[in-house]
Amino acid sequence: MFEYFFLLGRAFDLCREELEGLLSSFDAKIVSEVDGVVIVTSDLEIPLDELLFRAGGVIKAGRLIGETSDLEDVRTKIVDLANEKFSDTKFRFGASLYGKVGVGKMVKEMVVQLDQDFKQKGLKGSYVLPDGSEMTSVQIDKYKLLGEKGADFVLIMVGEVVKYGLTESVQPFEQWSKADYGRPDRDAKSGMLPPKVARMMINLGIAKFKKERNGWQKEITIYDPFCGSGTVLTEGLRVGCRVGGSDLSEKAVRDTISNIDWLMGSGLYQIEEGKPDRFFGYKHVALKAEEIAVRASEVAHVQKIVTSGSIQVIVTEPYLGPVFNEDPTPGKLERIIKGLEKMYIGGLSSMREILVPGGVIVFAEPIFLMPNKSYKVGIIDNPDRFGYTLESKIVEYKRDKAFVGRRIGVLVKK
Repeated sequence: MFEYFFLLGRAFDLCREELEGLLSSFDAKIVSEVDGVVIVTSDLEIPLDELLFRAGGVIKAGRLIGETSDLEDVRTKIVDLANEKFSDTKFRFGASLYGKVGVGKMVKEMVVQLDQDFKQKGLKGSYVLPDGSEMTSVQIDKYKLLGEKGADFVLIMVGEVVKYGLTESVQPFEQWSKADYGRPDRDAKSGMLPPKVARMMINLGIAKFKKERNGWQKEITIYDPFCGSGTVLTEGLRVGCRVGGSDLSEKAVRDTISNIDWLMGSGLYQIEEGKPDRFFGYKHVALKAEEIAVRASEVAHVQKIVTSGSIQVIVTEPYLGPVFNEDPTPGKLERIIKGLEKMYIGGLSSMREILVPGGVIVFAEPIFLMPNKSYKVGIIDNPDRFGYTLESKIVEYKRDKAFVGRRIGVLVKK
């Protein structure tokens, strides 16, 4: 039995849903949650580097080695662990503590004490102080605290027990930054779905489709009928899917094509044709830019440009409404919501036509966050009348100080 920890991103519920999907092939079970960390047991070894590369919502991960009921005893356990791992090798180390509030000073003091303990044992360690109560993924990468010459010792307090282990992998944050800010065409008014969120939505959709179709082993096609600047399409390409998209805006279509062209030469698109996906089993497809169809179309007419029953997974953040220079009145918001409802209902009807039986839609509808009340569209709450079932809990995602958040649900075609 293996035991792992995963530190998730700020949109915890969305990140947790994604992680469960990624772990579905590894006989894994989430056994506890604390302070943004989930602890997982598995009968199979989980490839952490590959999972951190695939996931949009996992910040760092590692293996848990043991536990103790005495926090003071942890230092002894860590010294033993370091002695076994490093022996005569020079190394750098830091420490991260989860599950106890306001312990930044405590962790820093422990790191200094560990340095003294290591020297008494003859170990050649040099320490890096954590940022607050944890070593960040940037620090871990910068100071090379993974592998044979570094360590981030992790302590997780679960009730009266302290579990301890080592970080083994961190998110490829430089690649994520390049995927977001390196794109030549980014539109603040449309197409601002973050790549990490798009990736999480894609993983949710493929995991659900795999479950619905009893482990799909063929290619996966991802479609986005509100493609904006192409974030869903570029992230679908990066995980080896076929992709296609459309948008009412001609500019959005041009931006998407431009961003796909950029991706192909950026070094971020490295797919081995026909390779089985490690997490979901489908066969990867390596495409050229000219093989990807992106066209101008209203969502209500998407069935006219896409072959009926040809798409396995639709992932989309639809038009969320106009950009406001000041807070709208409740009456104006209600009128906007009615207009969005009409658009979404027509769109869901057309999207159903292009999905295969058991096809999946991961849909992000807006929630308007007013000072005293939130206003939601609510289409995904009751999708049965449009020919779908809701196959997940609805999770919310929003940026800090944002007026518009997202409510994300997974719908399956009846």
